[in-house]
Amino acid sequence: MSPGHVVITSRRHEPDIFALPDAAWRQMWTIAREVHVEIAEKHAPNGWQVVVNSGRVAGQSVEHAHIHVIPRYDEDLTGPRGEVAGRLPDAARQTDTG
Repeated sequence: MSPGHVVITSRRHEPDIFALPDAAWRQMWTIAREVHVEIAEKHAPNGWQVVVNSGRVAGQSVEHAHIHVIPRYDEDLTGPRGEVAGRLPDAARQTDTG
């Protein structure tokens, strides 16, 4: 998705992140915070998206609980701010009304 993008997965196979036991849930979010620090030091992004898609209609394409930690850069999005993952420059230009 962008330089430094990391996907954190659980060791326990569970399609839905909300079905994970509390310990696994906490561990994944702790790792997300640790990864954030490492990415920040290496890539110096301008912002972040932390994304969890749960269920096909929510955009989940891999049936295994996971968290995306996505560093974002000023040049990533040209459309309106506050968008979810997947809105890259081409998609933003196609739907940008302003």
